[in-house]
Amino acid sequence: MPRRPDAELVKTSKFRELEFHIMHKRNESAIYYDTQIDLTHTYEFLEEYNKGREEKDKLTLFQIYLAAATRTVTLRPKVNRYVSGRRL
Repeated sequence: MPRRPDAELVKTSKFRELEFHIMHKRNESAIYYDTQIDLTHTYEFLEEYNKGREEKDKLTLFQIYLAAATRTVTLRPKVNRYVSGRRL
């Protein structure tokens, strides 16, 4: 298994290696996901959290989204893999 320039060995499954031969170009492997998320409890949390705080200290929905995205990539590092030249 080839090593990356930083010498970190990337282990994958055989199915993942097969994907490079099935989906040759970037757009062939694109996944479009359409979903609706109920934010009722999130808005209630924001109202409760921001009650009595100054404008500069208030929490926004965008900040919650950024925290969720950061946690997703941190807790699931295999999601943040890129392919270049059929190599991870």
